[in-house]
Amino acid sequence: MSAVIDSLCDSIAVVNEQGLIISVNQAWRTFADNNGGSAELVAGIGIDYLATLRRAAASDSFACAALQGSEAVLAGRQTLFTLEYPFNTPDGEHWFELHVTPLQGAVKGMVVGHREITARKLDQRALEQCSADLRHHERHLQAVLNSVSSMIGYWDRTLHNRFANHACRDWFGVEPATIPGKHIREVIGEERYRLNLPYIEA
Repeated sequence: MSAVIDSLCDSIAVVNEQGLIISVNQAWRTFADNNGGSAELVAGIGIDYLATLRRAAASDSFACAALQGSEAVLAGRQTLFTLEYPFNTPDGEHWFELHVTPLQGAVKGMVVGHREITARKLDQRALEQCSADLRHHERHLQAVLNSVSSMIGYWDRTLHNRFANHACRDWFGVEPATIPGKHIREVIGEERYRLNLPYIEA
């Protein structure tokens, strides 16, 4: 069984009901060793996991959340706790996901796992930045279109409006902000709609 746990990529520690680590896998030992951990931390066994979290929780909100979640699982109030948190290593900031589940079997306790999610977080940040850039460009484009005296509108294939510039107010007497989502018939009126339908369809 230990060979299976040692084959996992996640850093795993088994914690008893007193909060002491009673077993760790190879990924835990490797991570601790690569990041300047003490011999005790690398070995893992015997460390008071909850006491370590309590000390860190005094000045770290992530550690505080991890402590509360771990205690809830250990007390049987939760069957799963997860938390994404940053961790500074010699080569920069990394992100991990903590997952805590009850220990199954005769021995009471919990299983604590740490999975690296840095790549996912970087992709998420890049996507958020891209979305922010698009929103900025969209606001800039709208400002330009609203400064034009000609009426400019965008209508989709179902003839529902997706954008109308400020000049539409002068043409139709309708506030531009109320036009998006409306069918063109609602905006220009039934008579204009019938007169212009051949051109609209073309």
